[in-house]
Amino acid sequence: MKIKDIISLDIPSIKVVQYQRFRDHRGYFTETYQKNQLTQVLGTGDIVQINESHSVPHVFRGLHFQWNPYMGKFIRVIDGCMIDIILGIRRGSPTYGCILPIYLTADFYTHDIVSWVWVPPGFAHGNLFLRPTTIEYLCTGSYNSECEGAISLFSDFDWRLCNPSEEKMIKFWLENKQKILSDKDLNAVDFKKWKESEEAKHFSYDLMVDLNYV
Repeated sequence: MKIKDIISLDIPSIKVVQYQRFRDHRGYFTETYQKNQLTQVLGTGDIVQINESHSVPHVFRGLHFQWNPYMGKFIRVIDGCMIDIILGIRRGSPTYGCILPIYLTADFYTHDIVSWVWVPPGFAHGNLFLRPTTIEYLCTGSYNSECEGAISLFSDFDWRLCNPSEEKMIKFWLENKQKILSDKDLNAVDFKKWKESEEAKHFSYDLMVDLNYV
């Protein structure tokens, strides 16, 4: 995995890892996962599940989270573009309730540098798709339907970490009649209500520190 750069964001535990594709007249080659490198970069190489998803434009999936086991996600766009949307849900954190969007794109023919985003446990996560897009995400915990939740993107969040252009695209989608969601995501709990739930206790900032997720 030819890592070109590692970018820390306004929430330091979330990272963008940029890696190299090697292209010629035949196409391209790249290593997409190298356990030893990612253990050094992210503090974990324990990938237990790999998922792939394709979505049509105007789809939003999220904002999802899981405990028992906690699940970190390492996400990339294979082809297309999306806004990766991350919500801080660690009670007691200075970025609790903050939305952090990251624009991601990839194209087979024009992009030599491609980005992964690392989202550790302690965050709710979703994807807003801007055109037909295929993504892959590596997970550090096996899926458990009994210990998962979803927070509605229609909630009142703190937008201070957002790039203005990405915030504008998200808010435009929120007002767009063409938006597409599953019933589960359409009926996700409002963030204000979720903060008062029992589920919220699984995501305190101190607990995430103790588990070395910060």
